[in-house]
Amino acid sequence: MDKGIATGLIISDDNAVLNTQFNRFQDAGAKWVRFDAMYERWPRTQELITMATNAGLTVIPVIRGSGSKDPTKVAQQMNAMMPWFVSKGISYVEFHNEPNVGGSWGDRADPVGYLAALQAFTPAVRQGGGIAVLGGIAGFPTSKDGSSRKLSPKDWFAALIEGGMTAGDIDAVAVHCYEMPGTTWWKQVWGDSSSVRGQMDSNGMKKLPILVTEAGTNHSVNDQVKVIQADYNYMNKTTIGPVGPLCIFSPSHGKYALWPDGNGTRAAKAFKAI
Repeated sequence: MDKGIATGLIISDDNAVLNTQFNRFQDAGAKWVRFDAMYERWPRTQELITMATNAGLTVIPVIRGSGSKDPTKVAQQMNAMMPWFVSKGISYVEFHNEPNVGGSWGDRADPVGYLAALQAFTPAVRQGGGIAVLGGIAGFPTSKDGSSRKLSPKDWFAALIEGGMTAGDIDAVAVHCYEMPGTTWWKQVWGDSSSVRGQMDSNGMKKLPILVTEAGTNHSVNDQVKVIQADYNYMNKTTIGPVGPLCIFSPSHGKYALWPDGNGTRAAKAFKAI
């Protein structure tokens, strides 16, 4: 299993900082880098992807932005972007970030709207030669007030299945886990028959991989070191079904960055060691 870094929204970040970060990621053994891609900022999106690929990284673009909720526009935009994506070695293309809690989709979970757009997204990605990834599911509990503003990973996946999603609508599923393996949020993904993996297996998706496109912790460096090591070991188990890349969350700057300066941190060294 390959490892990578998820940087989040970097479209407005400084190029010099990003070039340094991308090269550090590659030096630490990362194969993948995941960040947001916007059709309305296409020249800038192309510039960022080119910078990352020049550093030896393969990009997992996360599609968001204007038009990414409208099925017709989604198909048009993906048809326009996919040839260039593939020319840059891109295979996985992720559709939105944490839509089960609103995320890049909006202010609330919208399984009906998301599924309609997903069903336009996937054929365009496949036709262009890519792998369509259901957008990174956040590890939050379902809203307790009955509003369904936020849906837990297994409730979100169940809502998509209930809405008519089938194995033909996706090629892979992305999840986000910010806890140690074996805790509540991991069990929401890899647990009993009601977990995301359990629902995939019982709905014709047994061969589809799960990607962890954000993982880590926002706690101490010690915790981050432990999570990086434990997540990688867990994902390498052969008993949890097909898996894709594991991307540790490290924004390009700020207190949660694994590489906040030129010297690196213990967490960065732990990432390099796995």
